[in-house]
Amino acid sequence: MTDEKPLETLPETIVEGEAYARLEAHDVQMRSSAIGSAAVNDLETDMSALGGVSADGSASIDMSAVGGIAAKGDVTVERGLIGGVAAGGNVSLGIGLADAVLAAGDVHAETLGAGAVAARSVTISKGWVGVVASPQANIAEDVKVVLDPKGAAWLGIAFGVAFGLVYAVTRAFTGSCCEE
Repeated sequence: MTDEKPLETLPETIVEGEAYARLEAHDVQMRSSAIGSAAVNDLETDMSALGGVSADGSASIDMSAVGGIAAKGDVTVERGLIGGVAAGGNVSLGIGLADAVLAAGDVHAETLGAGAVAARSVTISKGWVGVVASPQANIAEDVKVVLDPKGAAWLGIAFGVAFGLVYAVTRAFTGSCCEE
C-alpha cells in the first residue's frame, strides 16, 4: 500500500482508519480513511476523504468527500461531496454536492447541488444546478436551474461579442493592429 508497490501486487486492498499520500491497487474498500490520490480499478468508500481518484472500473462513494473522480465505468455517490466527476459510464447521485458532473452515459440525481451537469441524459428530482447540457433532460419542477441551454447559448454569444469589442478597441488604440 505504498508508492513503491505497483498495481499488480495489490489485488484487493481494505483500508480502514489509515492515511496515505498515494495508493495504487486493483480493488479498494475504504472506511474512515484519508488518501491524497488513488489509482485503482474499482473503489468503494465509506466515511472517507480522497484528494483525487483515477479508476479503471467503477467508483462507489458513501458519506465521503472527494476532490475529483475520473472513472472509466459507473460512479455512484450517496451522501457525498465531490469536486468533479468524469465518468465513462453512468453517474448516480443520491444526496450530493458536486462542482461538475460529466458522463458519457446517464446522470440520475435524487437530491443534487451542482455547478454543471453534462451527459447523454440527465434526471434530477430535487435540488439545484447551474447549467445542464444534455439532449434529454428530465428535471423536476421544483429543481432550480440557473442557466438552461438557451440561456447558456445567449451568455456565450454575449461573451463572444464583448470579447470581440474589447479586443478590437484595444488593438485600435494601441496601434498594433496592422504592424509586422
